[in-house]
Amino acid sequence: MWNGVTCSQYTGDVIALDLPCAMLRGTIHPNSTLFSHPHLQSLNLAFNDLTDSQLPHKIGMLSNSLTHLNISDCGFTSQIPSEISLLPKLVSLDLSWNLDLKLEPHVFYNLLHNSTSLEELLLDEVNISSTLPTYLNISSSSMKSLHLSDTRLQGKLPDNIFNLPYLEELDLGFNINITGQLPKVYTNTNIPLKFLDLTYTNLSGQILDSIGHLKSLTYLSLSNTNLSGQIPDSIGHLKSLNTLMLYHCSLMGPLPKSQLNLRHLTTLDLSYNKLNGTLPSWLFTLPSLEAIALSNNMFKGSLPTELFNHQSLKRLSLGANQFEGMIDVLDQGSIQQTFHQLPNLTLLDLSKNKFRGVWELDTLLSRLGTLEYLYLSYSGLSVVTNNASRYVNPNFKALELASCKIKVFPESLRAMRKLQFLDLSRNEIDGHIKELGGNELVYLDLSHNIITGPFPPSIWNMDNLRYLNLSNNRFSGVIKPGDMKFSPSVIDMGNNNFNGTIPHVCGGELTGLILNRNQFEGKVPSCFSKCAYLEVLDLGNNRLTGAFPDQLGRLPTLKVLVLRSNKFHGPIERSSSMIEHPFPSLRVLDLSQNEFGGHLPGKYFQNFDAMKNEGQSDSMQLLMK
Repeated sequence: MWNGVTCSQYTGDVIALDLPCAMLRGTIHPNSTLFSHPHLQSLNLAFNDLTDSQLPHKIGMLSNSLTHLNISDCGFTSQIPSEISLLPKLVSLDLSWNLDLKLEPHVFYNLLHNSTSLEELLLDEVNISSTLPTYLNISSSSMKSLHLSDTRLQGKLPDNIFNLPYLEELDLGFNINITGQLPKVYTNTNIPLKFLDLTYTNLSGQILDSIGHLKSLTYLSLSNTNLSGQIPDSIGHLKSLNTLMLYHCSLMGPLPKSQLNLRHLTTLDLSYNKLNGTLPSWLFTLPSLEAIALSNNMFKGSLPTELFNHQSLKRLSLGANQFEGMIDVLDQGSIQQTFHQLPNLTLLDLSKNKFRGVWELDTLLSRLGTLEYLYLSYSGLSVVTNNASRYVNPNFKALELASCKIKVFPESLRAMRKLQFLDLSRNEIDGHIKELGGNELVYLDLSHNIITGPFPPSIWNMDNLRYLNLSNNRFSGVIKPGDMKFSPSVIDMGNNNFNGTIPHVCGGELTGLILNRNQFEGKVPSCFSKCAYLEVLDLGNNRLTGAFPDQLGRLPTLKVLVLRSNKFHGPIERSSSMIEHPFPSLRVLDLSQNEFGGHLPGKYFQNFDAMKNEGQSDSMQLLMK
């Protein structure tokens, strides 16, 4: 008796090998005896490390026995043999998440046509690269689950795609070459479809009224498509729906009141559309609704009072709309409109709106003990803190309070040991900052404040930090990096009063370094020439000396180089060690107001082909931020 091995109690033959997540390693060769057990009915090797293994042709020898085959996420490669379509007893086939596995189009069609017992076909991320047929000919009368996401399928959806008699799950998402319109849903059969995902396809046109005939749907995602027009009233016929995802489309108009019938809806995401009107009060009478995402639309008006009575709400995202009205959150007893009454909130996004009011941060954080994500940047709200010692959820992940008129650095941050995103930019924070809290920050923006004092040394211990912006403050002193534990992508410390030599922040992933308008002196660190991904280097308006740093010409992606208003001197000439074509990607070069002499080397400018390109790159936007 072996774990994962099942033998027939009558003959002793091996009939099942069930070894998922068994930490198996190695390569299964085509001549392996693994596929030679003539009575094998079930083989499950999912989630093992079998890199470069191949499915052998002799899989066809199991045509009289094999009913279940699962080799998902194992590292199998190469072509799937045509014999896979000659297994008439196959009930479940899962080859998904093998990124280098390929299925020829004719084998795919034969698999659909010949596998008369197939109920479950999972081929997510298998390379099929086939055109969808106009009519889906599936011989299996019992096909229940068809998952073909990210398989490079192309063409229009088959006309009968929604009318397969037993199909319950259909996933064709992440096939960007699937085009055309949603097919009409016919009503001559009872349609059992429960799960439909067409995310990240290139579908266009409108959502047809006939979608209301898919009355068994519990999950519907048409997100990241080119669908337009209004959400049809017939969406209210999908009374079993618990998840509705229509984000990143071009939908417009108000929310249809028929959605009031979706009493089982738990998740609604309509963000990044052109929806308008006011936020209807009936939305917050849906008893099961836990997550609402309506950000990046054109909604306006004030928030309905019914919102604040919906205590089951866990995630509310209303950012980037035109909402307005007074919302106060103060420690002054009961207030009619307050988020204190939503104790289960884990995410709240009111950013980029036109609200008015004052929020007392300590009170909010202590009342909402499960809150992990708070986005109030550019909301119109003012945030104050008394730095009172109150409970803060230690699992807090993101706090974005840009342009909230904050005057004091919130001490509550020190309790957020899991904080990953912190944006306190464009406020009125002054004084010194010694400690920022946990070491898990990925994004830190304290720019455009009045912060003084030295560089916060605790930053060097943030292993995961990728974006650091301390620009436009009054930091001063020498930056002593010590043992830098993180590998930053962008560092912006411009427009401060830092002095001393430039710190050696030469991480391998550095794409942008902006240190302009400080008092740095000395030479440009030679390690910058090893930053292979560096796109923006702005050292302007400092006191740097030395010769032109021609070693930077080796950087293949450098687009912006600003050395203006320093004390560089000497000729700008190519070193004998320079590569033949220096600065191959340079688009902006500013050497003004230095002490350079001699002639400008013509060969430099002959290589500046990137300057001829039109358009504004991400690196230019970073420079102008």
